[in-house]
Amino acid sequence: MDPHSVRRCKTPLASAFLGTVLRVTVVLAAIQPVQAKGRSLLQTASDKLTTPAGNTELPSPVLDLATAAAETWKSDQTILWSITGNYEPYEYTTTRSDIDGKNVSLPAGKPSGFAVDLAAAACAVCSLKCDFVLADTQDCWTSGGFPGNGLSAGHFDGCLAFMDTARRRLGVSFSDAIAKPRPAGILSRLDPETGVPLVSPDSDLSDKIVAVVGGWATNGRSLGDAVNTCTNITFNASPIDGYIVLTANDPFGGPDAAMRKLLDGDADVLFTYETIVDDRRGCTHVGCDASLYSGIGTEYAWIHTGLTGYQLNGTTLAMTKKGSPLVETINPCLRHVMRSAFYTQLCQEYRSRGFDDITELCFGGDDTNDEDVPVSEYELSDEFDDESSAPGPSPSASTEVWSGCAEGKCACEA
Repeated sequence: MDPHSVRRCKTPLASAFLGTVLRVTVVLAAIQPVQAKGRSLLQTASDKLTTPAGNTELPSPVLDLATAAAETWKSDQTILWSITGNYEPYEYTTTRSDIDGKNVSLPAGKPSGFAVDLAAAACAVCSLKCDFVLADTQDCWTSGGFPGNGLSAGHFDGCLAFMDTARRRLGVSFSDAIAKPRPAGILSRLDPETGVPLVSPDSDLSDKIVAVVGGWATNGRSLGDAVNTCTNITFNASPIDGYIVLTANDPFGGPDAAMRKLLDGDADVLFTYETIVDDRRGCTHVGCDASLYSGIGTEYAWIHTGLTGYQLNGTTLAMTKKGSPLVETINPCLRHVMRSAFYTQLCQEYRSRGFDDITELCFGGDDTNDEDVPVSEYELSDEFDDESSAPGPSPSASTEVWSGCAEGKCACEA
């Protein structure tokens, strides 16, 4: 079966337009807290504790972890996790056409995603009351590079699945990472007659217009920290003759608006995560235009991939305002989950849903295909640390052999 045929598309439950702040957080109606021995748990009709979409059973509570978490959180208030509903594979909302890795239909209108399921598992292990709320990306982090109003004002406790960068650490705190750094890349349109990229891979992007997605970590500042994989020099971020950043703010918090800037010729290149084309190809939900992602190798191609130098850690479970006890509370719970078979099974689950890249991003790499091997056996303790060292600069030179732009990636001499 074509992996894209099983990929769900996540319909946001509400349109979050630019500049709109959710002044009153609305808990997704599909998730109702159930009081049981002082805790609120995600529950299905069978009374089993499951992930929000109801397709995966959650791990059982651990007494000592639950006791420690209660002492740290010091509140009986529900932990509210913010999601956009449009950031696959980490967080999205299900539609009627969604199926899981076992080809079983999922209920529509529920939070789903790799990070959503891990948050639910971490809360279950520590008997914490947790729910998910819908908010715009920029309620968490703005396009201007500052903490969002929703997070700062406490409309929710943590933003789910945000990348840890040096700039963001100046304004917020991060939990441990749940996946390795998500590589970024640069897309260029192709000449329709010759198939040659309109921006050469050896360009330093001087005077080029670079489209970026509003609120994402792949912004103009991050590009300035990246290294051209063909020339081993940084891109020209000079305010005089360097690249010009064009921030595209999408009403659904996704990358569609930025892709349109590239395809319409408003931008010369697009700087974004290198998996977005594969992750969004074939989607049908509101907020994702599948036609934008069908032109790889014909209309556009990657002139650079594997850019990670701007990240200090991978995709994290929680981004929260400084001073919040959430990080200290959730990290021990998360570490327990990630050192269990639940984590490796979850990696396998999302790969089977069509997100092939999740296998490479999961801690443990390709070995996460083995559902019986817990992450603890991979000796990844350093990678769980929210103060872990950077993954290193972007590659000094392209070592991957590409067969040409027709394959979706352009060789350095293109």
